Amino acid sequence: MSSTVLITTANDPPNGMMFLTTTDSATRRITAKAAVFFWAIQGVEKIVIADATGTTLLDENEMSMLNQMNIEVEQLHYFQDDETVKQKGKGYAEGMLMQFAMQNSEILKKETGFFKCTGKIYCRNFAQILHTIRTNHFKNIFWTNIDESGATRGWADTRFFYTSIDFFNEYLLPTYLSSDDNVAAIESLCFHLLSTRLPSIKTVRPLLVGFCGGTGELYMDSSFGELDTNFPSWLST
Repeated sequence: MSSTVLITTANDPPNGMMFLTTTDSATRRITAKAAVFFWAIQGVEKIVIADATGTTLLDENEMSMLNQMNIEVEQLHYFQDDETVKQKGKGYAEGMLMQFAMQNSEILKKETGFFKCTGKIYCRNFAQILHTIRTNHFKNIFWTNIDESGATRGWADTRFFYTSIDFFNEYLLPTYLSSDDNVAAIESLCFHLLSTRLPSIKTVRPLLVGFCGGTGELYMDSSFGELDTNFPSWLST
């Protein structure tokens, strides 16, 4: 498996999005670029950046620098339906964007699986996560969402995961496209999907760093102690 990461962005979101504090385009672009550059120095082989607001994140010089590091980069963008997105929320919006990326990315068309990461964050122990997946031949791995106190509320962490193309097309994408924040958060829908479709296990926790668009604040980046190596997850081989 190659280390291919799909990064989803909305660099210029519409006004009136539910549960979205960071709406300033400059802030969103800078934090997303910072995350991409951190991904690059961790040895990622391929990066697909997909934006839902018709914008391109990296300029030609930045693309050239990444190419000099032997990283294959692809930038895709389209204009989402703002009114529908505002009505249904971020889960539906990201589902439409991932569907667009799957249909149009030349990189993803050649892969059997990929990492998905929400823009503005990166995984600082990515090498460890990648080694775990390759060593154990995992086809899918998702993690539980746990708050700063170490408590879970029946949510999956949709910021970062590894999915096979088959699982994505058959189960994950339909869940995203059916989501509506007025009814249930995408994290809750994915929790129920994963609990019924994949075995649960304890594994290493991804250490995610960056900015939260919902709150406009840095994500918590502290240790959970023993949970860091025995974190509740779902996976399949």
